[in-house]
Amino acid sequence: MGTPKASLIIPVYNFENYIVSTLETVFKQDYSNLEIIVVNDGSTDNSSKIVASLQKEHGNLHLIDQENQGVSTARNVGIEAATGDYILFADADDLLNTDYVSYLVNNAINNNADISIGTGIYTNYRIGNLKPSDSGAKIMTLSSEDALIKMLTYWYPIGCYCRAFKKCLFDSGLRFISGQKVGEGFTFNIKALQLAKKIAVGNKPIYCYRRDNSASCMTNFKISRAREAVDSLRIIRSLFDNPSDKITLALDYAEWHTKGDMYNWMAISDNGEKFPDEFKDYYQSIRHFAKTALGLNLNRKEKFRAFLQTIHPKFLTTILKLRKNI
Repeated sequence: MGTPKASLIIPVYNFENYIVSTLETVFKQDYSNLEIIVVNDGSTDNSSKIVASLQKEHGNLHLIDQENQGVSTARNVGIEAATGDYILFADADDLLNTDYVSYLVNNAINNNADISIGTGIYTNYRIGNLKPSDSGAKIMTLSSEDALIKMLTYWYPIGCYCRAFKKCLFDSGLRFISGQKVGEGFTFNIKALQLAKKIAVGNKPIYCYRRDNSASCMTNFKISRAREAVDSLRIIRSLFDNPSDKITLALDYAEWHTKGDMYNWMAISDNGEKFPDEFKDYYQSIRHFAKTALGLNLNRKEKFRAFLQTIHPKFLTTILKLRKNI
């Protein structure tokens, strides 16, 4: 039996300043049977031309051009075109370690898992360089419910990157919700975990999430984005018909976390007074649930967040403002 084929899907919309550096890390992948699918979602810059020129040198690079329909539809188009046994995603402004694909796919194969998750991510406030991956990383396997609880309590990145999904999940109808622009990865992951029987999780750092992109949808505050982010939790709740008590508490935590993110975003960008109703709602929500959050099984970062917001939400905002200035 040969090496299973992997399909890496990258949606692109006006990323001419980043797509070359991103694809350079993709071309250096050490996985031998890889197809790269770039879906140009109606870019008005030179993104499509840049990718088209790179196709001449890389036979496994495929470009799909479409009118602008949003990131969720773009990823769905990539899914329809994918021919791999495993499907992975990356964003067009991020960077990948050379073992990004091999690590995720091999963890899925070796553990007979439907989904392979990598929790190791680099972030940067300036232009970042990838560091060598940790060879001592550990692998664990989880059931669907246990993984859902971990996902909802932010043990794992909520985006759709750093994952390898078995093709059979998509054959069962797994797709992104067309039109969803904020929280689409979180929603997709919950849908995928509900379909999966076994999930493999590794903590080796393999992905660099770029934070210095001023064009990113979450860099500049927009009230529509904040409202969509909070609404995404309503969508996620609707995916559970009869959740267990543990899942319900985890869903409450996810909503608290999201409203906390939106509160911090508004406060840091000095937009609280412009949208007092939302600002008050987010504030009251994070104050109400903070003590309960402290009692949950959270990672250190989330525990620290809950502790600070139990004292007062503005403590965390102050820290985030200092970090932003640095």
